[in-house]
Amino acid sequence: MKGLLIKDIYLAIRHCGILFVVALVFLAVSMTGGNNSFFAVFPSVFAGIVPLTVMGYDEQSRWNEYADGLPYSRAQTVSVKYILGLIGCILFSLLAVLALAARGAITGGTADALEIFVYGAVCLSVGVLFPTLTLPFFFRFGVNKGRVAYYVVIGLVAAGAAAVSGTVYYAPEGATPPDIPAYAACILLGVAAALFALSWLLSVHFYRKREL
Repeated sequence: MKGLLIKDIYLAIRHCGILFVVALVFLAVSMTGGNNSFFAVFPSVFAGIVPLTVMGYDEQSRWNEYADGLPYSRAQTVSVKYILGLIGCILFSLLAVLALAARGAITGGTADALEIFVYGAVCLSVGVLFPTLTLPFFFRFGVNKGRVAYYVVIGLVAAGAAAVSGTVYYAPEGATPPDIPAYAACILLGVAAALFALSWLLSVHFYRKREL
């Protein structure tokens, strides 16, 4: 399975470079002020798109048919996509935490360990929801039909972002976003992890039964 993961990482670097650039821009914007901190969540969402993009290139090149003749199980083929998405989400969640710390250093403030944990937990939880909600459809119906789920999730993310930005825009001047309690961040992270695991199992089940 290590070879499959290396192949997917190579494809991600080659074909998803623009997503990483955009993600870094969003992280930079999140450092400009407290009301812009929600921008740090988007890079993790972009990381969740990467396995879907890699699956598109796999299907375009008919890699799936070729992989069935290799000494890899279909469960391993599914697993590397989830691992790839998880690696990306963790990476950009860590970068979001570093951006938070850098913003504190620039503005002269400080971010305590609890705030850093909550911030990272929210970024990671939101990031893994994208592959969680879309990958089962991709493995069940293929990339072309699975894109319906992709667009639905994109619409939900956009609506959520608009709601958050609208709340921030109409907030009184100088107001700060409400703090998220640590227990709520833990619950959110636990729910996201459970849904991610369930999605993983569903994708394995669907792909084992799928006719290529």
